[in-house]
Amino acid sequence: MCRSTRILVTAAWVCAAVVAHAQDPNPSSAPTAGRALGLDEAVRLAVDKQPLLEAQSAAVASAHQRAVADAQLPDPKLSFGVQDFPIDTRTAYSLRKDDFTMTTVDLMQDFPRAQKRRLRGERGQREAEMTEQELEALRLSIPRDAGLAWVDVWWPERAMELARATARDADLQAQAVEIAYRTGRATQADVLAARVDFQVVGENCRRGLRRLI
Repeated sequence: MCRSTRILVTAAWVCAAVVAHAQDPNPSSAPTAGRALGLDEAVRLAVDKQPLLEAQSAAVASAHQRAVADAQLPDPKLSFGVQDFPIDTRTAYSLRKDDFTMTTVDLMQDFPRAQKRRLRGERGQREAEMTEQELEALRLSIPRDAGLAWVDVWWPERAMELARATARDADLQAQAVEIAYRTGRATQADVLAARVDFQVVGENCRRGLRRLI
């Protein structure tokens, strides 16, 4: 896929993601009010709002019409002309007062050989088919790139949600160990180990946040 297509598709998804304030934890779910777009909706919007598809469809129609015209006789040409038109005499700018002024009307028609017209038409049909293949490639690559762009946004946010949940669990575990220590059911080493685990998880979460910002 060309670079410009990928940029347009990615921009379509990123703009939609920026509007949302929270991410749906289910990658395939549909969007709801106050939540970011789901994967299916993001892909649909990327295809619906993609101007390259409309432009390529118009190119396909134009190629087919051009192929039909190439297989036929060219259009006749009609031309008009004026000779010895006066501009600096008493009869200036008159087509009738000067005897030397003449007007001409020409009608021309080219007659290429039938075999040449047939070959031109076949070449045009092959070019139209290539344009159709490019359109089909766009229809396949745009949803793919939209999905990849969606995952690029969803995966880090989902990973951070899991990291925050892990940090909360580590905090609760540390508190539980401290309570157990006060009641004589845990040792001081258990308390220190729980605090270290909580600090490690919290530091990893902060590093992840800094990478996302």
